[in-house]
Amino acid sequence: MRLPLERQIALGHLRVVLYKQVLSITESDVVVTTEEGETLTLTNDVVFVLIGSDADLTLLKNLGVKTESGKLTEIPVYDPETFETNVPGIYVAGHFTHARHIKAAIDVPRKVVPLIAESLRARLSSK
Repeated sequence: MRLPLERQIALGHLRVVLYKQVLSITESDVVVTTEEGETLTLTNDVVFVLIGSDADLTLLKNLGVKTESGKLTEIPVYDPETFETNVPGIYVAGHFTHARHIKAAIDVPRKVVPLIAESLRARLSSK
């Protein structure tokens, strides 16, 4: 999985930003504090929250994402086909879903990213 990411970074298709804290997320941008202490505003269409096995749902709840009891813990409510939550543009994967194993976590982006790209293309073509 690492080589395709590195290739996309080298081609300029993917930008990696290491950050210390997320200050805000809006429909059009994300404001973060970098590890160097710089405040950076990033234009975005989609945000992936990747935070490990014991997910803190505070950020998602603050965005208005509804939650429910899962197999082991509370999880966001999401569409099982698209993995989009009740908040348009907010998707979940891995431990934010009913699938608690790494294999399922790896498979979700392969399914979801093309759906997100299709949605973004449709939005852009309607403007």
